[in-house]
Amino acid sequence: MLLNHLFQKNQPNLDWIQVEISSYCNADCIYCPHTAYKQNWRNRYLSMEAFTNLVPAFSTTKLVYLQGWGEPFTHPQFFEMVRLAKEAGCRVGTTSNGTLLNHDIIARLINEGLDIIGFSLAGVDEKNDRIRKGTRIKKVLESMEEIHRAKQKYVSDTPAIHVAYMLLRCGIDELEKLPEFLSHAVADQTVVSSLSFVASPAMKSESILATGEKEYSELKQRLIISETIRQRKVQRYISILFLR
Repeated sequence: MLLNHLFQKNQPNLDWIQVEISSYCNADCIYCPHTAYKQNWRNRYLSMEAFTNLVPAFSTTKLVYLQGWGEPFTHPQFFEMVRLAKEAGCRVGTTSNGTLLNHDIIARLINEGLDIIGFSLAGVDEKNDRIRKGTRIKKVLESMEEIHRAKQKYVSDTPAIHVAYMLLRCGIDELEKLPEFLSHAVADQTVVSSLSFVASPAMKSESILATGEKEYSELKQRLIISETIRQRKVQRYISILFLR
């Protein structure tokens, strides 16, 4: 009881809390540990009991993000978790590969008050489908469009539509196509990140991690596309993460 009292008294205020609710996934992205460690991977759902135990901490944060290595929409109690987190008074988001979304699920996303839905991509055309095996960029774009239309139908500002773009070394040249691609999408925000966790030796060459200041500067100059975005008048917010 004393320890509980002390920890409650000194509980940190966090900007966000990330909770992996499922390690099941219906895709086989080439850079994901779910694929690299397939023979030993243990698929699990986070139990409602474990999730409920986290709820007291939610009232101290601004955002609860339901995401991990798995696909969140495989969890049969996804919407119950969203509801509990919303009742704690915080914003709730998730990131998906988009394959399991349909008309009914999209309607529930809006009616349950999900604040953010991100979509994972690793290309601006069918190359994405070869990297993110089991997914289709066409389906992702269709889901984004349907969410956009549903928000208009229900007169809702949420969920905000985000794109989580994985930049591999083989795709650096395609990055210049991203502004034009986004100009036809309905994303509110795009975050471009590099491969910070190399799950297999085969993926080592795809990581874009600078080994020194010189390489960091060269990569930064090549990857910064804010001027391109301005010239093409693409109204999107893009940030690029350099993980060294």
